[in-house]
Amino acid sequence: MTNEKIQILELIKHYVTRGKKCDREYIRTLIELITKHGKLEDYVDISNSKVKLFSFKDCDAEYVLNDKTIYVYYLSLKCLLMRHHKRYRSVFDPISCEYKLMLLIVEIIAHEVEHASHIRLIEEGADSLKRRILDLSIIPYKVLIPEWSSKICFNRDNFNLLAEITKKVNEIRTIQNKFYAIMPHEVMAEAGAMEFSLEILESLLFEYKDLQSLYDYNLNEYLKQILRHYENTLHPTYDYFKALGLFDIKEHFIDLSGEGLSLNERIRLGLEITEEERQQKRDEIGRVISMVPK
Repeated sequence: MTNEKIQILELIKHYVTRGKKCDREYIRTLIELITKHGKLEDYVDISNSKVKLFSFKDCDAEYVLNDKTIYVYYLSLKCLLMRHHKRYRSVFDPISCEYKLMLLIVEIIAHEVEHASHIRLIEEGADSLKRRILDLSIIPYKVLIPEWSSKICFNRDNFNLLAEITKKVNEIRTIQNKFYAIMPHEVMAEAGAMEFSLEILESLLFEYKDLQSLYDYNLNEYLKQILRHYENTLHPTYDYFKALGLFDIKEHFIDLSGEGLSLNERIRLGLEITEEERQQKRDEIGRVISMVPK
Protein backbone atom coordinates (compact mmCIF):
# COMPACT_ATOMS: atom_id res chain seq x y z
CA MET A 1 0.00 0.00 0.00
CA THR A 2 1.34 3.41 -0.96
CA ASN A 3 1.97 6.13 1.60
CA GLU A 4 -0.93 8.11 0.12
CA LYS A 5 -3.34 5.20 0.57
CA ILE A 6 -2.25 4.81 4.18
CA GLN A 7 -2.95 8.50 4.71
CA ILE A 8 -6.41 8.13 3.11
CA LEU A 9 -7.07 5.21 5.43
CA GLU A 10 -6.09 7.25 8.48
CA LEU A 11 -8.12 10.22 7.24
CA ILE A 12 -11.30 8.11 6.96
CA LYS A 13 -10.74 6.57 10.40
CA HIS A 14 -10.14 10.03 11.89
CA TYR A 15 -13.44 11.36 10.58
CA VAL A 16 -15.56 8.33 11.47
CA THR A 17 -14.15 7.64 14.95
CA ARG A 18 -14.54 11.32 15.93
CA GLY A 19 -18.03 11.59 14.50
CA LYS A 20 -16.98 14.20 11.94
CA LYS A 21 -18.93 14.67 8.73
CA CYS A 22 -17.64 15.38 5.25
CA ASP A 23 -16.30 18.92 4.99
CA ARG A 24 -14.15 20.95 2.63
CA GLU A 25 -10.93 19.84 4.32
CA TYR A 26 -11.81 16.16 3.85
CA ILE A 27 -12.52 16.70 0.15
CA ARG A 28 -9.41 18.81 -0.47
CA THR A 29 -7.20 16.27 1.30
CA LEU A 30 -8.64 13.44 -0.79
CA ILE A 31 -8.02 15.35 -4.03
CA GLU A 32 -4.39 15.89 -3.01
CA LEU A 33 -3.71 12.33 -1.80
CA ILE A 34 -5.43 10.50 -4.67
CA THR A 35 -3.69 12.75 -7.20
CA LYS A 36 -0.29 12.11 -5.62
CA HIS A 37 -1.01 8.38 -5.41
CA GLY A 38 -1.40 8.35 -9.20
CA LYS A 39 1.59 10.69 -9.68
CA LEU A 40 -0.74 12.99 -11.58
CA GLU A 41 0.38 16.37 -10.24
CA ASP A 42 1.03 17.53 -13.83
CA TYR A 43 -2.57 16.71 -14.74
CA VAL A 44 -4.45 17.86 -11.65
CA ASP A 45 -3.79 21.35 -10.37
CA ILE A 46 -4.19 20.51 -6.67
CA SER A 47 -3.81 24.08 -5.46
CA ASN A 48 -6.44 25.33 -7.90
CA SER A 49 -8.98 22.53 -7.37
CA LYS A 50 -12.01 23.93 -5.60
CA VAL A 51 -14.90 22.90 -3.36
CA LYS A 52 -17.68 25.20 -4.54
CA LEU A 53 -19.88 25.75 -1.51
CA PHE A 54 -22.89 27.44 -3.05
CA SER A 55 -22.86 25.96 -6.55
CA PHE A 56 -25.50 23.36 -7.36
CA LYS A 57 -25.07 21.20 -10.47
CA ASP A 58 -26.43 17.97 -11.85
CA CYS A 59 -23.10 16.36 -10.97
CA ASP A 60 -21.22 16.14 -7.67
CA ALA A 61 -17.75 16.72 -9.11
CA GLU A 62 -16.02 17.15 -12.44
CA TYR A 63 -12.55 17.21 -13.93
CA VAL A 64 -12.17 20.25 -16.17
CA LEU A 65 -9.64 19.52 -18.89
CA ASN A 66 -8.91 23.11 -19.90
CA ASP A 67 -7.42 24.10 -16.55
CA LYS A 68 -6.72 20.57 -15.25
CA THR A 69 -8.79 21.23 -12.16
CA ILE A 70 -11.23 19.18 -10.12
CA TYR A 71 -14.36 21.01 -9.00
CA VAL A 72 -16.56 19.56 -6.26
CA TYR A 73 -20.07 20.99 -5.92
CA TYR A 74 -20.71 20.88 -2.20
CA LEU A 75 -24.49 21.36 -2.20
CA SER A 76 -24.96 18.65 -4.84
CA LEU A 77 -22.65 16.34 -2.87
CA LYS A 78 -24.46 16.98 0.42
CA CYS A 79 -27.81 16.16 -1.22
CA LEU A 80 -26.34 12.92 -2.54
CA LEU A 81 -24.98 12.00 0.90
CA MET A 82 -28.35 12.70 2.52
CA ARG A 83 -30.13 10.43 0.04
CA HIS A 84 -27.62 7.66 0.54
CA HIS A 85 -27.68 8.03 4.32
CA LYS A 86 -31.42 7.33 4.33
CA ARG A 87 -30.79 4.29 2.18
CA TYR A 88 -27.77 2.89 4.03
CA ARG A 89 -28.97 3.36 7.61
CA SER A 90 -31.53 0.61 6.98
CA VAL A 91 -28.79 -1.68 5.65
CA PHE A 92 -25.81 -1.09 7.95
CA ASP A 93 -25.11 -0.40 11.58
CA PRO A 94 -24.39 3.31 12.32
CA ILE A 95 -20.58 2.98 12.15
CA SER A 96 -20.58 0.99 8.90
CA CYS A 97 -23.00 3.54 7.45
CA GLU A 98 -20.54 6.37 8.18
CA TYR A 99 -17.66 4.42 6.62
CA LYS A 100 -19.83 3.78 3.55
CA LEU A 101 -20.51 7.50 3.11
CA MET A 102 -16.84 8.44 3.54
CA LEU A 103 -15.82 5.78 0.99
CA LEU A 104 -18.47 7.04 -1.41
CA ILE A 105 -16.71 10.41 -1.43
CA VAL A 106 -13.40 8.61 -2.07
CA GLU A 107 -15.02 6.97 -5.11
CA ILE A 108 -16.34 10.28 -6.42
CA ILE A 109 -12.92 11.97 -6.19
CA ALA A 110 -11.09 8.89 -7.51
CA HIS A 111 -13.44 8.87 -10.52
CA GLU A 112 -12.40 12.41 -11.46
CA VAL A 113 -8.72 11.66 -10.92
CA GLU A 114 -9.14 8.66 -13.23
CA HIS A 115 -10.11 11.11 -15.97
CA ALA A 116 -6.82 12.94 -15.38
CA SER A 117 -4.97 9.63 -15.77
CA HIS A 118 -6.77 9.13 -19.09
CA ILE A 119 -5.46 12.49 -20.34
CA ARG A 120 -1.94 11.48 -19.31
CA LEU A 121 -2.27 8.25 -21.27
CA ILE A 122 -3.49 10.17 -24.33
CA GLU A 123 -0.65 12.71 -24.14
CA GLU A 124 2.22 10.53 -22.97
CA GLY A 125 1.33 6.87 -23.36
CA ALA A 126 2.42 4.46 -26.05
CA ASP A 127 -0.03 3.88 -28.86
CA SER A 128 -2.65 1.32 -27.89
CA LEU A 129 -6.31 0.56 -28.54
CA LYS A 130 -7.23 1.86 -25.08
CA ARG A 131 -5.44 5.14 -25.76
CA ARG A 132 -7.17 5.61 -29.13
CA ILE A 133 -10.59 4.84 -27.64
CA LEU A 134 -10.05 7.29 -24.78
CA ASP A 135 -8.84 10.00 -27.15
CA LEU A 136 -12.03 9.88 -29.23
CA SER A 137 -14.29 9.31 -26.22
CA ILE A 138 -13.02 12.26 -24.15
CA ILE A 139 -12.34 14.83 -26.87
CA PRO A 140 -14.65 14.11 -29.83
CA TYR A 141 -14.92 17.82 -30.70
CA LYS A 142 -11.52 17.99 -32.37
CA VAL A 143 -12.60 15.23 -34.77
CA LEU A 144 -16.25 16.12 -35.29
CA ILE A 145 -15.69 19.88 -35.60
CA PRO A 146 -12.72 20.58 -37.95
CA GLU A 147 -12.60 24.21 -36.82
CA TRP A 148 -12.34 23.27 -33.12
CA SER A 149 -8.55 23.46 -32.89
CA SER A 150 -8.25 26.36 -35.31
CA LYS A 151 -7.55 29.85 -33.99
CA ILE A 152 -10.33 31.13 -36.22
CA CYS A 153 -12.99 29.60 -33.99
CA PHE A 154 -11.89 31.81 -31.10
CA ASN A 155 -12.15 35.01 -33.12
CA ARG A 156 -15.32 36.80 -32.01
CA ASP A 157 -15.59 38.52 -35.37
CA ASN A 158 -16.52 35.15 -36.88
CA PHE A 159 -19.96 35.23 -35.31
CA ASN A 160 -21.60 32.80 -37.73
CA LEU A 161 -18.80 30.27 -37.33
CA LEU A 162 -18.94 30.56 -33.56
CA ALA A 163 -22.69 30.04 -33.62
CA GLU A 164 -22.31 26.95 -35.82
CA ILE A 165 -19.59 25.50 -33.57
CA THR A 166 -21.69 26.14 -30.47
CA LYS A 167 -24.62 24.37 -32.10
CA LYS A 168 -22.46 21.35 -32.96
CA VAL A 169 -20.98 21.22 -29.44
CA ASN A 170 -24.49 21.24 -27.94
CA GLU A 171 -25.54 18.44 -30.28
CA ILE A 172 -22.55 16.37 -29.18
CA ARG A 173 -23.31 17.01 -25.51
CA THR A 174 -26.91 15.91 -26.02
CA ILE A 175 -25.67 12.60 -27.44
CA GLN A 176 -23.16 12.25 -24.59
CA ASN A 177 -25.88 12.74 -22.00
CA LYS A 178 -28.10 10.17 -23.70
CA PHE A 179 -25.35 7.57 -23.92
CA TYR A 180 -23.57 8.37 -20.65
CA ALA A 181 -23.89 4.79 -19.36
CA ILE A 182 -21.77 3.44 -22.24
CA MET A 183 -19.28 6.30 -22.71
CA PRO A 184 -15.92 4.45 -22.68
CA HIS A 185 -14.02 6.94 -20.51
CA GLU A 186 -16.85 7.08 -17.96
CA VAL A 187 -17.10 3.28 -17.78
CA MET A 188 -13.32 3.00 -17.27
CA ALA A 189 -13.25 5.80 -14.69
CA GLU A 190 -16.06 4.24 -12.65
CA ALA A 191 -14.39 0.82 -12.63
CA GLY A 192 -11.06 2.32 -11.57
CA ALA A 193 -12.68 4.39 -8.80
CA MET A 194 -14.60 1.43 -7.38
CA GLU A 195 -11.44 -0.71 -7.39
CA PHE A 196 -9.55 2.04 -5.55
CA SER A 197 -12.29 2.32 -2.92
CA LEU A 198 -12.42 -1.46 -2.46
CA GLU A 199 -8.67 -1.58 -1.82
CA ILE A 200 -9.05 1.04 0.93
CA LEU A 201 -11.96 -0.86 2.48
CA GLU A 202 -10.03 -4.13 2.30
CA SER A 203 -7.28 -2.54 4.40
CA LEU A 204 -9.85 -1.24 6.89
CA LEU A 205 -11.09 -4.81 7.31
CA PHE A 206 -7.79 -5.84 8.88
CA GLU A 207 -8.54 -3.52 11.80
CA TYR A 208 -12.33 -3.54 11.87
CA LYS A 209 -13.80 -6.99 11.26
CA ASP A 210 -17.29 -5.54 11.83
CA LEU A 211 -16.99 -3.90 8.39
CA GLN A 212 -17.23 -7.31 6.65
CA SER A 213 -20.87 -6.74 5.65
CA LEU A 214 -19.91 -3.35 4.16
CA TYR A 215 -17.07 -4.95 2.20
CA ASP A 216 -19.41 -7.66 0.88
CA TYR A 217 -21.93 -5.01 -0.14
CA ASN A 218 -19.34 -2.90 -1.99
CA LEU A 219 -17.91 -6.00 -3.67
CA ASN A 220 -21.40 -6.84 -4.93
CA GLU A 221 -21.78 -3.31 -6.29
CA TYR A 222 -18.45 -3.58 -8.09
CA LEU A 223 -19.23 -6.97 -9.62
CA LYS A 224 -22.57 -5.71 -10.93
CA GLN A 225 -20.84 -2.66 -12.40
CA ILE A 226 -18.53 -4.83 -14.54
CA LEU A 227 -21.26 -5.65 -17.07
CA ARG A 228 -23.57 -2.64 -16.60
CA HIS A 229 -22.63 -1.09 -19.95
CA TYR A 230 -23.61 -4.36 -21.65
CA GLU A 231 -27.19 -4.41 -20.33
CA ASN A 232 -28.76 -3.32 -23.61
CA THR A 233 -26.02 -3.98 -26.15
CA LEU A 234 -23.21 -6.35 -27.04
CA HIS A 235 -20.91 -3.58 -28.33
CA PRO A 236 -21.24 -0.41 -26.19
CA THR A 237 -18.15 1.44 -27.43
CA TYR A 238 -19.19 0.91 -31.06
CA ASP A 239 -22.72 2.14 -30.28
CA TYR A 240 -21.39 5.29 -28.61
CA PHE A 241 -19.01 6.18 -31.45
CA LYS A 242 -21.68 5.41 -34.02
CA ALA A 243 -24.14 7.74 -32.25
CA LEU A 244 -21.55 10.52 -32.38
CA GLY A 245 -20.96 9.90 -36.08
CA LEU A 246 -17.28 9.11 -35.62
CA PHE A 247 -17.37 6.18 -38.03
CA ASP A 248 -18.31 8.57 -40.81
CA ILE A 249 -14.79 10.03 -40.63
CA LYS A 250 -12.57 7.41 -42.25
CA GLU A 251 -9.22 8.83 -41.14
CA HIS A 252 -10.28 8.30 -37.52
CA PHE A 253 -11.45 4.73 -37.98
CA ILE A 254 -10.61 2.43 -35.08
CA ASP A 255 -10.68 -1.34 -35.37
CA LEU A 256 -12.99 -2.32 -32.50
CA SER A 257 -13.04 -6.03 -33.30
CA GLY A 258 -10.97 -6.82 -30.19
CA GLU A 259 -9.15 -9.55 -32.08
CA GLY A 260 -6.56 -11.23 -29.86
CA LEU A 261 -7.96 -9.75 -26.63
CA SER A 262 -9.40 -11.80 -23.78
CA LEU A 263 -13.06 -11.53 -22.77
CA ASN A 264 -12.16 -9.45 -19.70
CA GLU A 265 -10.02 -7.08 -21.79
CA ARG A 266 -12.83 -6.59 -24.30
CA ILE A 267 -15.35 -5.92 -21.54
CA ARG A 268 -13.05 -3.34 -19.97
CA LEU A 269 -12.87 -1.48 -23.30
CA GLY A 270 -16.53 -1.97 -24.17
CA LEU A 271 -15.73 -4.02 -27.27
CA GLU A 272 -18.02 -6.52 -28.93
CA ILE A 273 -18.80 -9.77 -27.15
CA THR A 274 -21.21 -12.53 -28.09
CA GLU A 275 -24.49 -13.27 -26.33
CA GLU A 276 -22.91 -16.51 -25.09
CA GLU A 277 -19.95 -14.59 -23.64
CA ARG A 278 -22.23 -12.09 -21.93
CA GLN A 279 -24.20 -14.91 -20.33
CA GLN A 280 -20.96 -16.66 -19.38
CA LYS A 281 -19.77 -13.53 -17.60
CA ARG A 282 -23.14 -13.00 -15.94
CA ASP A 283 -23.05 -16.56 -14.63
CA GLU A 284 -19.47 -16.10 -13.41
CA ILE A 285 -20.37 -12.89 -11.58
CA GLY A 286 -23.55 -14.49 -10.24
CA ARG A 287 -21.57 -17.38 -8.75
CA VAL A 288 -19.21 -14.97 -6.97
CA ILE A 289 -22.12 -12.86 -5.68
CA SER A 290 -23.91 -15.96 -4.40
CA MET A 291 -20.84 -16.80 -2.30
CA VAL A 292 -20.82 -13.37 -0.68
CA PRO A 293 -22.80 -13.37 2.61
CA LYS A 294 -26.02 -11.36 2.47
